[in-house]
Amino acid sequence: MAPECTAARIASRISATGAGSPSDVPGARSIRLRWTLENPQRARGIAIHRAEKFDGPYLRLADVDAADTVYTDRVQRVKETYFYRVEVVDVVGRSTVSMTVQGLSNTAPPAAPPSGVIAKAELYGVTL
Repeated sequence: MAPECTAARIASRISATGAGSPSDVPGARSIRLRWTLENPQRARGIAIHRAEKFDGPYLRLADVDAADTVYTDRVQRVKETYFYRVEVVDVVGRSTVSMTVQGLSNTAPPAAPPSGVIAKAELYGVTL
């Protein structure tokens, strides 16, 4: 973790989970990040960074409001591992970067239901 700044510090609780639990976006290829700030009232903003390797390079994905504690990254590939860091910028402009967490996109979108199918009951089965 970066040196402590006098404003917002990220708590040790930052996590990344693949979509698939009922609280996540159903059928989306995504990774949900959750974090807790120790001093949220001192934070001015939060930046989310992602890399395909632990040691980077990290690209800035999004800037979110300082009050946010969750970010969902919609990824393109299933079964792909990504690495994330959350950066908090405080009211005086200093920033603190979280420890790196790993997320796995583990849910493929559901198959579309068939359309134009008519089922007819027969004496010995069903005709489609």
